[in-house]
Amino acid sequence: MSKPGFAFGLNTAKKLGPTKPASRSRPVAFGGDDDSDDSGAGGEARAMGVEVIGEEEADLRTKSKSKSTRIQPPNLKPKAKERTSALFGDLSSSLTSRKHAQAAQEVDPTVYEYDSVYDSMKRAKSGAKDDVEPGGERKPKYMQGLMRAAQTRKRDALIAEETKVAREREAEGDEFADKETIVTEAYKRQLEENKRLKEEERRREEEDAKRNKGGGMSAFYRRFLDKDEERHAEAVKAVQERQATTADDEAETERDDEKEEAALAQELNAKGASVAVNEDGHVVDKRQLLKGGLNLGGKKRGAATERQGQQQHAHHGSTRAGQTGLGGKKAMWERQSRMVEEQRAKTQKRRLEADDEMRRERERETKSRKTEEERLQARERYLARKKAAEEAKGN
Repeated sequence: MSKPGFAFGLNTAKKLGPTKPASRSRPVAFGGDDDSDDSGAGGEARAMGVEVIGEEEADLRTKSKSKSTRIQPPNLKPKAKERTSALFGDLSSSLTSRKHAQAAQEVDPTVYEYDSVYDSMKRAKSGAKDDVEPGGERKPKYMQGLMRAAQTRKRDALIAEETKVAREREAEGDEFADKETIVTEAYKRQLEENKRLKEEERRREEEDAKRNKGGGMSAFYRRFLDKDEERHAEAVKAVQERQATTADDEAETERDDEKEEAALAQELNAKGASVAVNEDGHVVDKRQLLKGGLNLGGKKRGAATERQGQQQHAHHGSTRAGQTGLGGKKAMWERQSRMVEEQRAKTQKRRLEADDEMRRERERETKSRKTEEERLQARERYLARKKAAEEAKGN
């Protein structure tokens, strides 16, 4: 009987015993993870519709059984499988849709040209012309309108400048009437063109007003502005007429004064005084007309002053005649006098009330002072009687 010996070394051979048959494992409910790569490939092959027959199918089964006992790497995730099946699956539907698309294009080649069809529909709806000419050159869409608007603004600016210059010339009057004026032909043509454009604008506005029958807020504001301009023009005209009348009246009054001074000088010279008079009959030194005393001479109201008063009276009307005349001044003085008297009476009344209040306050203070003195005297008498009673008891 041989003894067991010890073997030294790394390459020790093991005795192979009889191998037990591999127990058949139960199928798992969710067996997707137990499938091998080959089985997955076979499943994919089945998904692609490939059929394996004969010995190849037997070999595939044998290989899958032999590899099931080995340690296998982790399989693909379900998402990857789903993605793979989505990439290679549903080929029949894609082929069907491609056939339908080809058939539709045979019937109508423009069936999928959505943009061109939509553009043609929009152009037909708006009635606009095509921006592309038959020759293929594209035309600007908005530039012509912008250029017309710029020309209109430039024309309006020129008209406004012309109106401003005309007003300045009118304000200057005859100040530069003796100066030479140079007007070019281009400026004349420009003035004629501006005049023509103004006339066209006025005619267009009249036609618009007739078409609108004078309705709307724009017509209302236009009439309001026109009335305001008319009132302003009337006021300016009245002021100018008044200034002209005042200047004429002052000149006439000055002439009357000069005539009076000349007549007075002649009268004084006739009496023996020596008053210097020039060739025109005007007094050279008006101090020579003065006499001894205050020289208070009441000036007579001239015809110009009377005429000015009549114009003012007619301008203000009969409703304001009492206010601007002597009666109106008298009534105003009386009203102011009454107001002053009322204020004076109120001030006097407040002063009397304040004096009465101060007098009553002094009386109350005096009375309270007397009451306090009487109370102190009564207390002193009580204390004296009490002291006398205690002394009597002690004795």
